Amino acid sequence: DINYVINRSDIRSSELRADDIVQLKNYIQAVEADPDRQFKAANISSYASPDGSFDFNERLSGNRGTSADNFIKKEFSKIEAAKTDGFFNSVTTPEDWEGFKTEVENSNMQDKDLILRVLSMYSDPEVREREIRNMSSAFEILKTDILPKLRRSKMVIDVDKIGRSDEQILAQIKADPKVLNLEEMLYAATLVQDNNEKLSIYRIALEAHPQCIRAANNIGYILLIQGKVDEAITALERARNINNNDFVKSNFGFAYLVKGELVRAEEYFNSMATATDESKWGLGVIAITKGQYDAAVNYFGTAPCFNAALAQLLEGNVTQAKATLDRTTETCEGRIPYLKAVIGARTDDRNYMLAGLREAVSINSVWKANAKTDLEFAKFWADDAFRTIVQ
Repeated sequence: DINYVINRSDIRSSELRADDIVQLKNYIQAVEADPDRQFKAANISSYASPDGSFDFNERLSGNRGTSADNFIKKEFSKIEAAKTDGFFNSVTTPEDWEGFKTEVENSNMQDKDLILRVLSMYSDPEVREREIRNMSSAFEILKTDILPKLRRSKMVIDVDKIGRSDEQILAQIKADPKVLNLEEMLYAATLVQDNNEKLSIYRIALEAHPQCIRAANNIGYILLIQGKVDEAITALERARNINNNDFVKSNFGFAYLVKGELVRAEEYFNSMATATDESKWGLGVIAITKGQYDAAVNYFGTAPCFNAALAQLLEGNVTQAKATLDRTTETCEGRIPYLKAVIGARTDDRNYMLAGLREAVSINSVWKANAKTDLEFAKFWADDAFRTIVQ
């Protein structure tokens, strides 16, 4: 800040040598020399203390704004970014009552509660000043300790940090990842498709930031996707020691679901503070294995998926199961069209059955052997079209 003498607007040479002004000048030079930072704006707010007439203070704060503007514009005179329209923004406050209130609140003045009460009781600045001046001993302290701090121009420089491009981040994570910050490391993992690469990046991030729950949890998640369930559980145990949040609990739930330890999986899903679509899906799968088809249908909700349709079918709602399957866009390695074939068989819809079975075996021939022995298709075993598909 630039501080002014009472009733003056000129900038003293001693102010230009003050530490904060020297730091401001050095900062401007450093940003200008840094290719990863860019100036956006210079904001100047100039004030007068709330003593004296409003008209005088209005002119005074305006003059202080002019002197501060001239100073900061000189510092930016050789900087290209400062030549754009709207770069400099100047605001003046004739009587800084807000600043006055803040300074009084933060002071150790004996009469500060009384002064603050005056501010809350009166909004008229002239009445405020008169009442405060009537507190002669308090006003003497205000003149020396509070009001001088309000005679100032405050300068704030807005600077954008120019982030690295995706290509730069990927190159850096391979060359020298320590140069990247945590967010850049985590972002790098989203830029690659290969799960081994993702895993490597998350491990780099966790090594550099051992308390990063996102890196720790994501390591467990990737290992789980890769089918390395025991390794995933070990990784998730480390994540749990950092922060046992719902993401970690959910991943634990799926890890134990894959292992077939349904009781532990259910415990983890139910221990979450807030249920998610994913945890409900896991609980729905568990409910199916327990024969609780109504509960499973409720867990799966309205989103179309294989397990939702299976629960509806097992519940006895064939029509709803068919509608769910018809809304799905995935095949689940042939499970969805195979289930369509089952529904076609149950409803004596031969064409629907054949279409589903034909699609299933085109995705994975293992469904041929299934269909040959699946009692759902017993009445079609002699059907020539059926036999052609499964032969």
